[in-house]
Amino acid sequence: MKHLFFTVLIAILFTSCEKNNDNNLEPVSTLSNGLVAHYPFNGNANDLTSNANHGTITGATLTSDRFGNINQAYLFDGSSDYIRVNNSTSLDMKESFSISAWISPDDYEIPGVVVWNGDPAFAKDPFILYFTDRPGYNSIGIRKDVGDGTTINEAFAPSNVIFSGIWSHVVGVCNATTKQMKLYINGELLKTVTVTDMSIGYSTSAFWTMIGAAESTAGIDNFFKGKIDEVRIYNRELTPSEITEIFKL
Repeated sequence: MKHLFFTVLIAILFTSCEKNNDNNLEPVSTLSNGLVAHYPFNGNANDLTSNANHGTITGATLTSDRFGNINQAYLFDGSSDYIRVNNSTSLDMKESFSISAWISPDDYEIPGVVVWNGDPAFAKDPFILYFTDRPGYNSIGIRKDVGDGTTINEAFAPSNVIFSGIWSHVVGVCNATTKQMKLYINGELLKTVTVTDMSIGYSTSAFWTMIGAAESTAGIDNFFKGKIDEVRIYNRELTPSEITEIFKL
């Protein structure tokens, strides 16, 4: 009888420990799902994903990040600095996408591109995340040229939500299924816009990507002035919980 009682007790304790271990398991992160480019800017502009979408630096200089760690972000002068990424099939995104970055603008009255993808010869931009002076100052916008490229979908966060010299986490999202464009700042959803069309009918296979500027038929322009760090590009919509997770990293 004592042996039976001891056996039952051990079984109960083992089951209890198993349940406690299950409860203590941390949820598996999904932040690598659909991540086509990741630039932590830890001393260089290399892409940490297996796609190897490494950036070529023009003018931009290493600086401290939001934690004060030196050489862990890039400073752009607002007039000639940028990072270019050559065309890549992994960045050829015609459907949903998300762009995440930390920015600290030096001049809130000067709009500038954070991440751009396109080809100036065709004047079509599949995706852009940019610091903007619309609808007022201190805002962030997202853009996607759809159809034959002449229809521009844009969404802007409210004014006065980003400030000079202060780090802000910005995320732009486009969902091709729901036809929604969303903007998050510091983990908070600030704007949702529903559009009528999210399809791209033009070829994007030869398009390239730039950080800190864009390119038009007039040349490289829309230079960002300030610091940029931790750029992530996804080929899907990030969920609110994933955006919060990135914000808290």
